[in-house]
Amino acid sequence: MGKRTRDILLLTCCLAAIGAAGYFIRGIMTDLSGAPVRQGEATAERTGKSTDGKVEIRLTQTLRVGEGPHAQVVPDGTVLQVEAKLLPAAEGALRCKLGVQAGKDTPRVTVNSCAPGTVSQRID
Repeated sequence: MGKRTRDILLLTCCLAAIGAAGYFIRGIMTDLSGAPVRQGEATAERTGKSTDGKVEIRLTQTLRVGEGPHAQVVPDGTVLQVEAKLLPAAEGALRCKLGVQAGKDTPRVTVNSCAPGTVSQRID
C-alpha cells in the first residue's frame, strides 16, 4: 500500500470517527434536555384542600396538546398541586395555563398561571 492510499484511508477513518462521535454526543444532549414542554389552557376548580402553601385544583376540561399520535392528553378530573400565589383571590372557576411534558407513563403537568374563569351564559 502506498503512502497516498494510507493517508486517504487514515483521513476517511478520522472523518467517520468524528461524525460518529458527534452523532453520539447529540443523542446524549437530546436525552438530557428531555421532551419538549408544550403549553395549553384548561378550566379548573379548587377542591378545597390545601397544604404547605399549595392548593389542590381539579381540571374540569380535558387538555390535549400536540397532534396525532404524539399528542399529550391530560384528562378532566386530574388533580394538581398548585402554589397558592398562582391562584387568584376570587372564588369560582379558573382558567389555567399549563405546561405539559411527556413522561414515561403519564405526562408531567405544571401550572404556570391561573386567572378567574369566565362562564358564558346563554339568555333566551
